[in-house]
Amino acid sequence: MLDRLSPEGQCSTAGSENACYNERRKRLRSPLAVSRLEEKEELQELNDRLSRYIDHIQRSLLGAGSTVDLDEITRTVKHQLDDLSNLYADELDAARKNLDSVALQLANCQVKLKTAQSDRNELRKELESMKTRDKRSADQILALNAELSRLESEMERGRVSSSVATRMSVLLIV
Repeated sequence: MLDRLSPEGQCSTAGSENACYNERRKRLRSPLAVSRLEEKEELQELNDRLSRYIDHIQRSLLGAGSTVDLDEITRTVKHQLDDLSNLYADELDAARKNLDSVALQLANCQVKLKTAQSDRNELRKELESMKTRDKRSADQILALNAELSRLESEMERGRVSSSVATRMSVLLIV
C-alpha cells in the first residue's frame, strides 16, 4: 500500500492505520475533533482511490495500441484549436472594422454638430442685428408719425388761421 503522512506527521501504512486511529482517538477527547479526524481519514482514503483510478486509466490509455489514438486526438484538438483561433481572429477583425466605422461616423457627426453650432451662432447674431435694426426703424417710424401729426396739426392751424384771415380780409374789404 501507499505510505502517507498522518496529521501528526508520522508515517503510516494501511496496516498500522487502525492502531494509529485508536491511539489518536484516545488522545482526542472532543467529539468534533474525532469527527474531523474521521472525515480527514475518509478523504485521504478517497484521494488514494482516485489516484489509483487515474493511474489505471492512464496505463490503459497509454498502452501500445493507444498511441495512434492519442496522436489522432492530439491532431483533432489542434485542428479544433486552430479553427477556434481563426474564428476568434475573424470575429476580432470584424469587431475592429465595426469599431472603426462607428468612430468615423462619430467624427463626422461631431464635425456636423460643430458646423451646425457655428451656423446657429451666426444666425443668432444676425437675428439680434435685425432686431436692433427693426427697433431703430420702429422708433424712427414713431418719431416720424409724431412729426407728421405735429405738422398736420400745424397745417390745420395754419389753414384755420388762413381761413380766418381770408374771411377777415373779405370782411374788411366789404
